Amino acid sequence: MKTLIGLIKRFPILAAAMRRFIWYSPGEVRMESWRLGHLHRGRIVEGARQELAKPDTSPARAVLLRMVIHRQQKMETALETLKSKHRQQE
Repeated sequence: MKTLIGLIKRFPILAAAMRRFIWYSPGEVRMESWRLGHLHRGRIVEGARQELAKPDTSPARAVLLRMVIHRQQKMETALETLKSKHRQQE
């Protein structure tokens, strides 16, 4: 595993190729969201970005954190859409 991480650090194109093969289930992404929310006092996206900025973050973990950020942003957009529709109905 350490050899693979060393190769990825030396050859960034390998990291891009690996992202295509790393997959997390929706449940794993939800679980990580809960964990980040607990650790970072409800600030899931900010917590994920802080952990992404750490130099020792593995490529697989980076993919998971990016998936968490994407999911949270998608949920926030959906919530704003629902709020605006509700305001229009009033």
